[in-house]
Amino acid sequence: NSMRTFTWRELSRLNSRHNAHVAYRGKVYDVSGFVARHPGGVDQIMLGAGRDITQLFESYHKKEIVNVLEKFYVGELVDNEMPVFPKTSEFYSTLKKRVENYFKSNNIDPKVDYWMFVRYAAFLTLTFTSWYCLILFHSSWVLGLFFSLMWGFFSALVAMTYTHDSRPWVWKLVGSVHDFYHGASILAWTYQHVLGHHPFTNIDGADPDIVTAAAEVPDIRRIKW
Repeated sequence: NSMRTFTWRELSRLNSRHNAHVAYRGKVYDVSGFVARHPGGVDQIMLGAGRDITQLFESYHKKEIVNVLEKFYVGELVDNEMPVFPKTSEFYSTLKKRVENYFKSNNIDPKVDYWMFVRYAAFLTLTFTSWYCLILFHSSWVLGLFFSLMWGFFSALVAMTYTHDSRPWVWKLVGSVHDFYHGASILAWTYQHVLGHHPFTNIDGADPDIVTAAAEVPDIRRIKW
């Protein structure tokens, strides 16, 4: 029997919880029946539904976990929307294994350090404090400028820390800060940054965080030097 083939556009439409397909190293898998049992959570696996998950899968999973995927194999991916990278090198595999062994041998949870919640509380407190002081001292341009800078700095730290080095439930909690306080969307940020920037860091045309080719976006922060 001939195995089914998928284009990336066809794959992209298979992104619902009851019809979730993903691609890994050119193979397509129907993980619909696995979504509810995914150890990392339903939200996390659904972020990859309808996509090539190669980079994210290899970053977050141990090498042997690919055997779980094989149970759901349904066909081949014949083209790609995004760049395709070579298979991981021996150096990468060795380094990743050594890092895993370090955390295990020292009895350290690689996903959470409870001291970081003290840091989170401090950053959040300083963010709201600087915002309040900006309003309180609005008549002074010196203090206004100072607290504006502090407000921006600690707001950036909230995004840089909470949404990078913690568990998903913390992301959702901080998402309310992004949505309500910063006027940003945590959902849009997740798709753009986690699914765009992280797997394709600094690759022009693939990394949405470095729009450098569009002449209509004259943003000095996004110019390649």
